[in-house]
Amino acid sequence: MQRTYEIPLLIKPVLPADVEQKVIEPTKKLVKKLGGELSIQVDKDGKELEVSKRHLAYPIDGIEEGYYAFLKLVLDAAKLPELEKSRKFNQDVLRYLVIREDQL
Repeated sequence: MQRTYEIPLLIKPVLPADVEQKVIEPTKKLVKKLGGELSIQVDKDGKELEVSKRHLAYPIDGIEEGYYAFLKLVLDAAKLPELEKSRKFNQDVLRYLVIREDQL
């Protein structure tokens, strides 16, 4: 069953172009390979939420800043574990959370 998910990502503070290349593009490719659809999250006005660098509330592994990215995707629920597994092995992602949209 296809479901809609939101995934906020906290990414290590690398160059902004690298964030797109190292994290977001591979995620888009994986979601497409799994038969899903991915888009960058938009706000209530329909504007795309940009990847933005922010100071963290507390250090994670000694890192005090990180990039936040918000992804929205449609994916079969059975394929979700494979997507989560790939996030765990991407060392540029400090934290992530998968939220099913109907739970918001």
